[in-house]
Amino acid sequence: MALQSLSEGFRCPVSELQKELLGIDVEVAFSSDPDIMISANQFLYEHICSRLGQPDEVASAYWFHGTRTAAANRFNEGILPLNHSAEAVIRMLAEQAPDSTVRARISAWAGSGVPDSMFQLRHRNATHWGPYGSLVREVQLNNEETRHNNYSMMPELVEDVCNAYREEHGAELMQHYLAVLKPRMIWFIAPPADSQRCIEAALAYAYTSVRNLPPDSGANWGIDRKGIAVPPEDIIQVEELP
Repeated sequence: MALQSLSEGFRCPVSELQKELLGIDVEVAFSSDPDIMISANQFLYEHICSRLGQPDEVASAYWFHGTRTAAANRFNEGILPLNHSAEAVIRMLAEQAPDSTVRARISAWAGSGVPDSMFQLRHRNATHWGPYGSLVREVQLNNEETRHNNYSMMPELVEDVCNAYREEHGAELMQHYLAVLKPRMIWFIAPPADSQRCIEAALAYAYTSVRNLPPDSGANWGIDRKGIAVPPEDIIQVEELP
C-alpha cells in the first residue's frame, strides 16, 4: 500500500520508485560523507525528489492505532482521547474482572480515582491525551526495531490500573487481562500535520520493504490528535490481531 500511494504521489510507476529506492544506499552515503548535516529521512526524501520530482501534497492519510480491548468493542463512539477514555477503561476492566471482589474494587475507582501516580499524570497532562496513530501499521508490530510502544500488547491505562491493584490489594491482574482483552488495530483517516514528514516516513518504510527488511525507526512517525477524538465515521477498519 505504501509503494502504491508513494508512486501516485510522485506520479510514477511503482517499478520506477522501487528502482530508485534500491539504487541508493543511505548507510553508505552517510559513512562516505561525514558532512551530511540532515537526517537520513530528509536525505532519502531529497534524493528521491531529485530523481522523480516533487511529490504531491498529502491531503489525507491512513493511520493505525493499536490497543487491547474487550472483544465486542467496535469503537462505535470513535477513538477517544485519554482524558475522556479513563472512565470507559475502568468500566471495561470491571466488566472483564475475574471475580466479583475485583469487579467491586475496580468499579469503586471510577468515583474515587485510580490510586496510581502514572494514571493520574496521564489523565491530567494533555501531552498524554492523543489519541495517537502510526503512519505505518508495521511500526507498532515491529516495536523492537522501530522503538515504538506496542499498545496492542497492553494499553498504558490498563497497566496503571493493574499496578494500582497490585499495590493496594497484593494481587496480580496483568495475565488475566492479557487473556480476556483482545489486540486490535484501528485504521482511521485524517490529514497529516506535516506533508513532507509524512512522505519522508513513508519513503523510509518503502526503503526497507523493497529490501525485504522490517521497518526501522525512520518509519516511526505518526499523528497526535491533541485531545480531539477520532469520529466513528473516520474509522476505516477495526482489525483483529493474532
